[in-house]
Amino acid sequence: MKKICIIVIVALSFSVMADNYEEIEKLKEEIHKVDLEMHKTRVKLIKTDSSLKAIEEKIIELHKELAIRIDNKTEMRELIDKKKKLKTKIEVLEDEN
Repeated sequence: MKKICIIVIVALSFSVMADNYEEIEKLKEEIHKVDLEMHKTRVKLIKTDSSLKAIEEKIIELHKELAIRIDNKTEMRELIDKKKKLKTKIEVLEDEN
């Protein structure tokens, strides 16, 4: 009798887990849809609101300046050069084939 009760309990728990899994997946899908809608809305608002557009332009300029300054640092230059050499080696090997 104990074995039957345990089997029933386990079976019911799997059923509940399956129901929860489906609900969780639906909720995750809904979150993804909301994320996409939020992105579209952000883009639309930046395009239509001049103050938001101005802020975005400042951010882009600061990001460019930051990238340039970082890339001019010695340790970053070394890594950039290393990456270029690796890509060149790949191209040579691909051309050999």
